[in-house]
Amino acid sequence: MTQPPHNRPAHIQTPFQEKLQGLQTLLHTASKQTAQDTDTATTKGPAFTKPKSRSQRQQDVARVYQWLCQTFPQTFNLKDPKPLKQQINRDLSSYLPSDQSISKLKLRLALYYYTHATAYLHALITQTHRVDLAGREVEVIDPAHKAYAQSLLDNRAQRKKRPHKFSKPRET
Repeated sequence: MTQPPHNRPAHIQTPFQEKLQGLQTLLHTASKQTAQDTDTATTKGPAFTKPKSRSQRQQDVARVYQWLCQTFPQTFNLKDPKPLKQQINRDLSSYLPSDQSISKLKLRLALYYYTHATAYLHALITQTHRVDLAGREVEVIDPAHKAYAQSLLDNRAQRKKRPHKFSKPRET
């Protein structure tokens, strides 16, 4: 048996070797714990759900749009949107289907897309009042909100004017 170059017996570890062994032990126990968590997550319910693809999110939003337009036609119209009452999601949450086909998260996502659409922003700028779920005018639109909507539209217009970073430069 040959001696290690540091003249220590093989059974005595250096501080580095001790730390390395401790880290390996921690890593091993952590991987065991993760495997157990994964097993319990599949049996007890999803503790972590895989992120949805873009097309799945679009389908979810389309379903929520359809539900909103059918349930509240006087308020939600994709072609001619009206400025919505602030915090309307709180009012809508009490009307969600009992089969949980539409979650609060999907509703918030759909409302975000709806209220950031170009047609909605134009309506927010041009109209004077916000509407509730019954389609009644309930509150005056704050001028700061109109200014913010205008800034969003201006930013979109500026982005359209800029050339794409991968486009070829124009020859003159």
